[in-house]
Amino acid sequence: MLVELTTCACEVNDLYWWSCRHLLVELTTCANGVNDLCLELMTCASEVNDLCLELTTCASEINDLCLELTTYTSGVNGLCSRNR
Repeated sequence: MLVELTTCACEVNDLYWWSCRHLLVELTTCANGVNDLCLELMTCASEVNDLCLELTTCASEINDLCLELTTYTSGVNGLCSRNR
């Protein structure tokens, strides 16, 4: 009976340590996965931010171009009026 109880206690002990180690590995893997996801999201956010800056710059350049065209059209209009 004592041998059986000792064997049982050892098996429970082994199972406990195996479970703990297994859980620790799973948690570490999970933490690494979350960390990787956070890095991906940060990179994505940075890229979105860069894209927003590019779009703002582009919009500003288009706006400048529109002003130039309006000024040019106005100048051409004025020239046409004078030539009539």
